[in-house]
Amino acid sequence: MGLLLVASPLSSQEFSNKGKEFWLTYPAHVDGTGSVMGLYITASVNTTGTLELAGGPPLTFTVQANVVTRIFLNSTGTGMVSGSSPQYFGLNTLVYQSQSNGVKSKSAIRIASNDPLVVYSHIILSKRSAATLALPTQVLGNEYIAPSMPSQNAAAGAGAGLGEITVVASQANTQITIIPTANGRTGELAGVPIVVNLPNAGDCYQFQSAPLADLTGTKISSAPAPGTSGCRPVAVFSASTWSAFDCVGSAGGDNLFQQLFPTKSWGKTFVTAPFKNRNYDLFRIIPNSANAKVSIQENGNIINLGAANYNTNGNFYFYSSANPLVISSDEPISVAQFITSATCKQGCFAIEAESNSCWADPEMVMLSPVEQTLQDVTFFSAHKDYVPLGQTGVGLHFVNIIINQKFKSSLKIDGKLPTASFIDIPGSNYAYLQEDLSTSSQTNPIHRVVADSSFSAIVYGYGFVESYGYNGGTNVKDFTPKPTIQNPFNRIDSAFTCTNTPFTFSVPL
Repeated sequence: MGLLLVASPLSSQEFSNKGKEFWLTYPAHVDGTGSVMGLYITASVNTTGTLELAGGPPLTFTVQANVVTRIFLNSTGTGMVSGSSPQYFGLNTLVYQSQSNGVKSKSAIRIASNDPLVVYSHIILSKRSAATLALPTQVLGNEYIAPSMPSQNAAAGAGAGLGEITVVASQANTQITIIPTANGRTGELAGVPIVVNLPNAGDCYQFQSAPLADLTGTKISSAPAPGTSGCRPVAVFSASTWSAFDCVGSAGGDNLFQQLFPTKSWGKTFVTAPFKNRNYDLFRIIPNSANAKVSIQENGNIINLGAANYNTNGNFYFYSSANPLVISSDEPISVAQFITSATCKQGCFAIEAESNSCWADPEMVMLSPVEQTLQDVTFFSAHKDYVPLGQTGVGLHFVNIIINQKFKSSLKIDGKLPTASFIDIPGSNYAYLQEDLSTSSQTNPIHRVVADSSFSAIVYGYGFVESYGYNGGTNVKDFTPKPTIQNPFNRIDSAFTCTNTPFTFSVPL
């Protein structure tokens, strides 16, 4: 019997954070419906889109090329917003009114457009802030492992200090399995799989930990519901209601909120830059295999991570440093970088008397491996003047850029050379930059960074016991080995070729 492989035209496929459809969720917040979610949407061309909530009528919005469209969601749909035509849209049944574990039907936020968009999501309340880069549907996956950071106290009151995992079904008839590394707040046991059916696209499942527990290493997977077939990618978010860490007396806290990269997109080399004005940063490194060998290059010295840096409960490595790092592994890993509580900086003990040199608070940022970086990134600095009045006090804004030393002179921010200087990372080919965008963000919070080589961009900002931070832009390519066809005339990364053409079939390992 012969094998018939039909030729088909190849089309360009975007595997970055740009996309035409996004699924987002609004995890529970220590202050319940008092918080607000800001959605910051940009595009390189003039376009229109729709935002849908809880199966209700869609909201139509417009995007002007390279200008941010801001949509703010709250529990009532009321209020005033200053600035150029931002919009309020009521959450109503979207937000989890009471903290609980379970399914909320059709409660996701869906954003769609005919042209590629870049979307950032920002949960804010006075002195509490967390933001994430949103990932489009085409790069979602079926397997995730979550990072997190346990709060050291619940100083914010009832409902604080809970870790959260929220999952959104992008298709109907999705079954998810969660294996938590900590007990749940409603009696779920660590290590015992939780199997949940999500019958509708846009259904959300929220899992909350017991107070002050650590969900790092929690595994999330999706599959077709019983009796159905096909692929069922999901969007997964790691969050917290309110967290304070990691020094003695860390009283300042923020909620955490990051959309996770699927394991199929993990890389093997990460280069980090320290957050501005902090004594040290925290890192959690999750290997996808128990056999992975992870090392860190710091100040030119190689440190092989071992048992002293390993948490066996969550199967992750932990590390703290004030220096830039090169984190390497022989197998795929995920890396999250954390900002600590404001009081964890030396000399910043009296929160009430802090100057802006002490501004900060907890935040979690998912890092991109060098294999997934971009050459052109446009992002939004969430200045206090561009969000609802009184919802945030963030006034200091920064971007960390990491690039190969050979190309640092080619990097431009908003069409100009950066005002700060690059610092070469010892023992590596990389350099990093900490650019202060506080002044420019007051008049224009949209920034574009371009260079002749790909780079990482981490966007963050500080206020009085408040911070936000997120990955400014990234590729999310699928590194899962795939079968390929190779013929004498061309190489194509697909499992097809033209009829009557000799070929070789291979699967990379």
